[in-house]
Amino acid sequence: SALGFPVTGTLTVKYRARWNHDDDDQDFYGYLSTDIGNPKKHTLTAHFFLRGSKDIDGDHARSRTFVFDSITDSYKESWNGRLYYGYLDLHRVGPIESARLGRQVLNETPISLYIDGLNVESKPWKEAVSLQAGVYGGIPVHPYESSTSGDWIAGVWAQVRPWKGARVRADYTAIRDDYRDDVQRNDLIGLSAWQQIADVLTLSGTYTILDSSSRD
Repeated sequence: SALGFPVTGTLTVKYRARWNHDDDDQDFYGYLSTDIGNPKKHTLTAHFFLRGSKDIDGDHARSRTFVFDSITDSYKESWNGRLYYGYLDLHRVGPIESARLGRQVLNETPISLYIDGLNVESKPWKEAVSLQAGVYGGIPVHPYESSTSGDWIAGVWAQVRPWKGARVRADYTAIRDDYRDDVQRNDLIGLSAWQQIADVLTLSGTYTILDSSSRD
């Protein structure tokens, strides 16, 4: 525990060695996943998932192609770090069911969104077929792009539960990507439905519209 909050998680360390008659490569990888707090008991919790890697052999930049080359070999240093997830969660405060701030993945949007930003969900309004709504926005995460200047994502959604085991959700997402001299702006609308058939079986479907045209 730390400052009265339970801290749980896993640490995985991996060593990889590869070789053939021309080349060889050795790497260390470390993965740390950590949860701070209990979302059922605490108003504020946190989660982090990080990866670190070390190329033991050093720089493989040569005049010929290196068969075990990877994207981490394109950096100047043999150490490389990645933050995959890192966010704070606020639980059950006033009309808010949850609010998440930081690096996160939104999975129930029409397409999965990987952002550095904020995602807020309201508490269900039981008097109106459990009407629930939310907003989200931030900067899209590009793990291998050096600049996110001019990029942003924002969206709203609402859902209802019309009968037992059923859920219907509508989404609107605006995306802007500024890359070199090209600025791309897209609007995505999604309609999704779920129906639970049994404890271990749920049917679902999604229809999306991209810039006024059917997408899928």
